[in-house]
Amino acid sequence: IIKDVIQRKIIGRDDSDKNKSTQQKEEEERMISGISGKGKKDAELQMKLMKRKSNLNKVTEEKKSGLVIVKATYGVADECIDVTVPLQFWVMDSKLILTSHPKSRMLGFYDVMQSRGTANSMTNNAETTPYDNKEHGLLSLWHKLFHSETIESKHKEIPTLSIRYRFNGELYDISIMENQSLTLPSPHAKRVIEEVE
Repeated sequence: IIKDVIQRKIIGRDDSDKNKSTQQKEEEERMISGISGKGKKDAELQMKLMKRKSNLNKVTEEKKSGLVIVKATYGVADECIDVTVPLQFWVMDSKLILTSHPKSRMLGFYDVMQSRGTANSMTNNAETTPYDNKEHGLLSLWHKLFHSETIESKHKEIPTLSIRYRFNGELYDISIMENQSLTLPSPHAKRVIEEVE
């Protein structure tokens, strides 16, 4: 029942559409049922399915000077994806509410750390260090004291969600880390002054 509601209400699709190919139906079914591997291709398919509703949300919000996601990116320095469509998709009544769950698990997102070949992705939440193999004594202390840059570099690799949005005619920027919650509009967002050409 939930799957049917999602298809009809959120995605704007009906089972009565007989013109779809079997492959399209299977891809949509996999995306809706949540059995995706959350890879890049899955996220791209999800964004395609979200685009129509996202555009409708944007037009509705623009008419009432509500919440419009101008640009949103998710990732780390050398691997960022555009997530403007998925975030606008989730805007309801001029609000966007994101929980503290990993953003990589949201529709239209994927684990950019995994796609880079990083073995320790953020969705795993199991952080390992060179001295986690039950070493004891001086060798363990040596690693803790002199290999801290390994740990610090891992913390620099936490994906960030950066959002530029418009609300009540004003432009704002805000960035959050992977597991932080967020409600837009936010009193913590920085107001951006637009340059007039």
